[in-house]
Amino acid sequence: MSPYPLTDRTQLLLEDILYFEGDGNYTFVYYRDGKIILLSKSIGFLMERLPAGLFIRISRKYAIHGGEIPHLTLERVKRTVKFSGGVQLPVARRRMRELKEVMGVTKNTRRKK
Repeated sequence: MSPYPLTDRTQLLLEDILYFEGDGNYTFVYYRDGKIILLSKSIGFLMERLPAGLFIRISRKYAIHGGEIPHLTLERVKRTVKFSGGVQLPVARRRMRELKEVMGVTKNTRRKK
C-alpha cells in the first residue's frame, strides 16, 4: 500500500478508502478503519485526479470505492448502497445505470405485479 500523490502536499491510501463525501469545496474521506479526514478539495477535483474506474460517483455528494461494491437496495423511491458497517448512502437516479454496469447487473430486475 503506497500513498497516492493527489497534490504536492496531499497523499491518500486509496486501497483503504471506503467512500468520499463532498461538501462544497471540501471533501470528507472515510477509511475502512473508521478514520475520517477532511480535504480542502471538492469531490469533483478528486474524481478528476484519481485513477479512472477506481471510485464510482453515486450522487453529487458521494463516491464509493469500486472494489468495495456494497449491498444495493432498489425500491420504488429508495435507492441506497449499504456497507457492512451499517452505513447507508443514497444513490442518485441518474447514477443508477453506471452503478448497475459496474456491478454486472444487465437487466432491470423489477417484478411485475
